[in-house]
Amino acid sequence: MSTVTENDLKALKDFIGEQFQEVNSKIDRLSGEINGLKEEVNGLKVEIAIVKGEIGIVKGDVKSIDSRLGKLEDTKEKQIWTLIMLLGGAVLTFSAKLFLMGNNP
Repeated sequence: MSTVTENDLKALKDFIGEQFQEVNSKIDRLSGEINGLKEEVNGLKVEIAIVKGEIGIVKGDVKSIDSRLGKLEDTKEKQIWTLIMLLGGAVLTFSAKLFLMGNNP
């Protein structure tokens, strides 16, 4: 059995102290990296909120455009029916004139 001297104990104490310092420095480095990641996540949250707001604006614009297109379609449909009615009336008028005045020059 060997005896443990004070030098052995001091060397062991120094070794343990170095290991604790190394572990503490790694923990400090990791803590800094985690804080950096937290800041990046917070920045991304802000950007996501901005994008969500912009999506809401675009949805409103699309609804507005859709509403205008619907009104335009209704207007065009009414114009076509009006044109058909006018052309039908013109054809009937022309046909009546030909029928009634067809034999008389």
